[in-house]
Amino acid sequence: MNTANTTKSRGTVVKVPDTTPGILFVNATQQPFTLERVWKSPVAPAANQVVDVEFDAVGAVTAIIVVDQQQLAKEKLTELGGVAQERGKEAALLAQQGIGALAARMGRLTLGAAVLVWIAWFLLPAAGISGGPMPAESYTFWTLLGTDFSNDYSAMDPGHHHGFFAFIGLLAIVGVAVLLVAFAGRGNRSAPTPGTPSSAAAPKSVALQILDARDYDPFGDNQVENPRLIPHLYDHDLTTTWETEHYNSPDFGKQKRGAPRDHRHRLRMIKAYEYHDAASLLADFWKMVDAVLRERGVIP
Repeated sequence: MNTANTTKSRGTVVKVPDTTPGILFVNATQQPFTLERVWKSPVAPAANQVVDVEFDAVGAVTAIIVVDQQQLAKEKLTELGGVAQERGKEAALLAQQGIGALAARMGRLTLGAAVLVWIAWFLLPAAGISGGPMPAESYTFWTLLGTDFSNDYSAMDPGHHHGFFAFIGLLAIVGVAVLLVAFAGRGNRSAPTPGTPSSAAAPKSVALQILDARDYDPFGDNQVENPRLIPHLYDHDLTTTWETEHYNSPDFGKQKRGAPRDHRHRLRMIKAYEYHDAASLLADFWKMVDAVLRERGVIP
């Protein structure tokens, strides 16, 4: 038999063949079949029987083989094992994320202290009894609260009668854990650890790019201010400059509206200052300020 062009699928016997062909449910479709030359198992067909169905290249049924119950059980266990493994990975990932979030909120030191409290409560010995007719016995905090020392049997087998005080003890350690979480969370909010991004990160600054610029001179003689030099303002070249057109009078050649805003030389030409040094410049500046203030009556 040539198996190069055959395919195999898992199916179920829906109807056993009698005077009419049987029906298989395979690949989400109903497939008719007969027993002659295709039924390859020593057991008779039965309804709801799981079978492996082989097809030839044109899709005709060439073989039907009953799947053993042990094989089905093995496949089911393998499938369940794979599902359990995947669920275990997901649970481990969730636990890791939860512990990481708790450590980030509480801090590693505080979380470690809380874990140690729980370990000490349930596992570490807190008290012990030795001597007398009874053998030496140690008690954790948990078993100590569940032991009735007035009863010899309870003292010999501690920790099985947790009453009201054990319940109070559990509430106490839960309260301690809650307080640790609360204070750790408050401390983390007030003093975030270096390198940890804050919940409200500062917005990033973005440099704006100049796309175009134009001169503006609505009251001038030609309404322009050296437009050919304007690209020099944003070409990132410190050797290039832009400057306005020149005026030969303090009133801007009578081409501008409004009075000139000069603090001292109103409507007169401004004389050049002969610079000697910084100290002389400052002294002359304050002398000029005092003169203007005296002229306006601000100071005597």
